[in-house]
Amino acid sequence: MWQPGGLDRPRIRTVNLSELIIGKLLAFFDRGVIRDAWDIGRLLDIAEDELQSPLFRARFIAMSATLDHPLTSYKSKIMEQHFIERDITEKLVPLLTSGKAASVKAILERTRQVIEPFLSLSEVEDKYVEAIMKGELSLSLLFPQDKEEAERLALHPALLWKMANVKRHLTLQEDKRAKRTITS
Repeated sequence: MWQPGGLDRPRIRTVNLSELIIGKLLAFFDRGVIRDAWDIGRLLDIAEDELQSPLFRARFIAMSATLDHPLTSYKSKIMEQHFIERDITEKLVPLLTSGKAASVKAILERTRQVIEPFLSLSEVEDKYVEAIMKGELSLSLLFPQDKEEAERLALHPALLWKMANVKRHLTLQEDKRAKRTITS
């Protein structure tokens, strides 16, 4: 960051394009609002190469662990989103500098083009998602040739938080089952 004269230059941590896109995709899966659909559809124009990168895909699948539900459960939910034209005029157009937006059908078609490839998981990716549901962060499944990336993501605060919560949930479920067995 430029500073006049001899002033100290503050250090600013930022995220890269990959992290921004992953955040936007996760927001769409989590919130399912028209502005996220619009942003995702626009990614075809500005980040198509990134979206098609195997490393990006692995990172996205890894970070999908932070969603409320397994990524595989979002298939029907996301594709069945029901937006109406009023959502565009009331919730999207006020945010756009041009003041114009495409139809709901056009927006969702572009959104589908981006998200559908991420909803079809390979066998290894399915195993990763299943491991998450057991409270296991098996990043080596997604990054078999990149131990450094797996280790870096294993320290990601959102993934650590999710793993702690999954383990706590599983422990509570097990305690409930144990109590039912004792009282039966």
